[in-house]
Amino acid sequence: MKFLYFSNGVEDAAAFPVSALTSIDAGNDVVDLYFDTNMTNEASVNKVVVACAADASATVAKEIALAAAGGGSVLQSLIVVRDDVAGTGLAGIIGVTSISIDYATS
Repeated sequence: MKFLYFSNGVEDAAAFPVSALTSIDAGNDVVDLYFDTNMTNEASVNKVVVACAADASATVAKEIALAAAGGGSVLQSLIVVRDDVAGTGLAGIIGVTSISIDYATS
């Protein structure tokens, strides 16, 4: 199973299975990534927002989609979309703006 990893702080990070990625929305120098919550509430959403270099959001959205769709070995099962602490990730992304996880507490 492949995962997309995001980190915007020493203790603020998340990884989502690629199979849960439902859409990528690019615009205004940010890219919004939406992930399935497996919840029946239609308002529930897992969302990550990444900031991009000027005028690069469409290119970044494509790079994320290509990385998610790409092959690779079992050893390459973690795709670091952006790690702000390490300063690594896919080209064109300058930071993780927010990580929002909606979950049930029952």
